[in-house]
Parts: sequence; structure tokens; C-alpha cells
Amino acid sequence: MNTSTREAHNAFQRQYFDRVERLRLAVVDTPYVRRHVDQLVETGGLTPGARLLEIGAGLGKFTFPLLERGFDVTVND
Repeated sequence: MNTSTREAHNAFQRQYFDRVERLRLAVVDTPYVRRHVDQLVETGGLTPGARLLEIGAGLGKFTFPLLERGFDVTVND
């Protein structure tokens, strides 16, 4: 790929992704997130105040609901 083609491609990608909403990346309360957090808490027998280590936390899709439930969460991404 020559320089002008690469630059044109990069410009197109920047314009496209600047105008597209990325809902999959949004940190929002969804049934999917609630279901997974519920399952984690139930399967782990966790109670509020428990210390958790979340590896690969990303933007905190699961971190924030865990914090809201009273868990002491340490994250690493």
C-alpha cells in the first residue's frame, strides 16, 4: 500500500469512527451486564464488602455495577 492510499484510508477511518456511536463500548446498565453480575455474585457466594480483583476491566462495564453493590473492587486492564 503506498503512502497516499494509506493516508486516504486512515482519513476515511477517522471520519467514519468520529460519527459512529460505539454502543458496545458504552458503560451502561443493560440486562446483559446485570445478568452477568448477578451470576457472579450468586456463584461466588459474594456479600457486600468482599474484595474483588477484576482483570481486563476495560471501561468498567462490570466494575461500576459491582461497586454499586458495595464490593471493594480493584481493577487491572
